[in-house]
Amino acid sequence: MKYSVREPSAGLSSDLLIIPVSKSQNRSGKFIPDWLSARSNALVRKTVALERFGADFAEPLLITNPEESVKRILLIGCGKEKELTRPLAEKIIHTIQSVQEKINGKKAHLPVSDSGLFGIADIWLLAELDSIGRYRFHGYKSKSDKLKNKFSEWIFLCENQASSSVKNEINAAVSRTGALAFARDLANTPGNLMTPAGFVREVRKQFRNKKPVKLTVRDGRYMQGQSMGALLAVAAGSKQPPFLLEMQYRSKRKKAKTLMLVGKGITFDSGGISIKPAAKMEDMKFDMAGGAAVAGVMKAVADLQPDVNVTGIIPLAENMLGGSAVKPGDVVTACNGKTIEIINTDAEGRLVLADALAWGVKKFKPDYVIDLATLTGSIVSALADKAAGLFCNDDELKKILLSCGEESYERLWPMPLWDDYNKQLESTVADLKNLGGRWGGSVTAAKFLEPFVDGKPWAHIDIAGTAYDVQDRPLLGKGATGFGVKLLLKFLDKIPPVK
Repeated sequence: MKYSVREPSAGLSSDLLIIPVSKSQNRSGKFIPDWLSARSNALVRKTVALERFGADFAEPLLITNPEESVKRILLIGCGKEKELTRPLAEKIIHTIQSVQEKINGKKAHLPVSDSGLFGIADIWLLAELDSIGRYRFHGYKSKSDKLKNKFSEWIFLCENQASSSVKNEINAAVSRTGALAFARDLANTPGNLMTPAGFVREVRKQFRNKKPVKLTVRDGRYMQGQSMGALLAVAAGSKQPPFLLEMQYRSKRKKAKTLMLVGKGITFDSGGISIKPAAKMEDMKFDMAGGAAVAGVMKAVADLQPDVNVTGIIPLAENMLGGSAVKPGDVVTACNGKTIEIINTDAEGRLVLADALAWGVKKFKPDYVIDLATLTGSIVSALADKAAGLFCNDDELKKILLSCGEESYERLWPMPLWDDYNKQLESTVADLKNLGGRWGGSVTAAKFLEPFVDGKPWAHIDIAGTAYDVQDRPLLGKGATGFGVKLLLKFLDKIPPVK
């Protein structure tokens, strides 16, 4: 898809001209561009008057205008809104795309003006959302569904020639959605193909020509040498070998903060010996959505090259049953020497994260640590699919991440990290156990991880409810959402510089 910015002109040739109409604009008629021909102007005014259009977010009105160079005009009622919020923008873009799927055309034009609902500062958002909405995972049907939307170019019409900064913002938005699509593809791929080795293979393909990011793949033998007993225990029941994927980007700036991202990479989670119920177990292919998001972020980092050092770490394993599988009651030792009693083998995500966090903190000494994981059903019970749970040991980091969540519309909700919960993790035979009991499960999972970050400013983001099949977000469709990619890329822009 191509996105460009131009000045409007008389005699414009367009397959689809999109015009938003709000309640106040309906009264004034200001929503009609000055450069539109008199005939088209009259047709639009008459249609809006008859339909009393724009008072509410309404079904779109498509006006066919065959004698004009503007073949069709799409009117979208935007109600009482006076500014473009992200939720409203999602609804508008979804509406536009639904119309585009029913008509033939290649070029769509959208007037933007700082006096209207769509301002110049919103161009990047509209391009980003259009790109997100065009994503399709075609899967493995013998006859794959083709994308019905044939439009291949969006042209934003501005009275004043847009500056290069606007074009840069569009390019950055498209880069973000490319990274998002990569993360969604990884998570949507079924578990028999997206094994730990399959994940590594797909990442290598994406980064083949991305020199700013260095990939290092470490196998089970390396993990044994590093005493990563927690990660290896999770992988023990599967024939698929585990891997530790390291992705390093170093800024050209001499003094730069270092961010370490860790993503849970359980490519399929059967629950192990503590086997999950059969219903919806197929969704456990999404249990590597945190790792997929980290891989997506690193893809965008390679393109955008921020002034921050970024290291992505993805512990990859399959949690299966087998004669060698870890058992409830077993005790394993993590790479920082802490011993863990396995109470439930379905609480495996925190085990692979524990080793990855402890190993990464020791090796890279980051300024900030953020992990993403589809970790607990408890966070879904608390927040549904409307927000991810944020557990953070640093007030400044928490404040920035909450702000980034609102701006990216990958929203976070702060959860406690009080020491009162530590007692639930006490074990009689080891330093701690991997399950804290029935109550407060998302909090005790985060408290389990806390000893493995060595006091570094750290945030744990539980994305179990937001990683796939979210409701009331038709632009995202079914399947993986790529939650965390936009959030973390926004965070990279806000990391405080080195003083």
